[in-house]
Amino acid sequence: MTAARRRLTVSTKARAGRAGERSSPDRLGSGLGAPVTRVAGRPARGVVGSASRSTPAARWAGGVGVAYAAAFGLPAIPIAGFVLRERRLPWLWDLFPMYGGPWWDAMTINEFVASLGAFVAVNAVVAAGGILLWTGRRAGAWLSLAPLPLEVAFWIGYALPFPPLIALLRVTLVVVAWPGLRAHPAVR
Repeated sequence: MTAARRRLTVSTKARAGRAGERSSPDRLGSGLGAPVTRVAGRPARGVVGSASRSTPAARWAGGVGVAYAAAFGLPAIPIAGFVLRERRLPWLWDLFPMYGGPWWDAMTINEFVASLGAFVAVNAVVAAGGILLWTGRRAGAWLSLAPLPLEVAFWIGYALPFPPLIALLRVTLVVVAWPGLRAHPAVR
């Protein structure tokens, strides 16, 4: 069968397999009455926990979390290298020093670079939570919100003005998405 002739269909009816087998939804672990994705008339594998089962609020919460982590966590890596090499902070368009809050004056260069590494790690946890939220997993909500107290300390230490507003949006979206999040992944 050529790839052009393959069809993708979604059915909510349980379809019996061979004699003695359970119906397809039970075999895939998606439960009775849940949609079963089929490719060329056969149940598709690997789609049980897809993002199509998450709510729009969960996808927005996940996207905002990943975007926040990328926008504020990833730049800390080259900034740490710059600080180690130049022994000063880089400036953003000659307006203000990047990550130049009270911690810059209170810490040694090595301590400041270590704190940037810890900030990257916290943002990696937020990004992982965002990815899980995108797929509709309740664990993503916990991973996205649990690091907030640590994030607040970093925001104050680096004098970051925008992350508190982004966190308010993240928390609101997680609260809205909570009823539609799955507690456990579907068993295959």
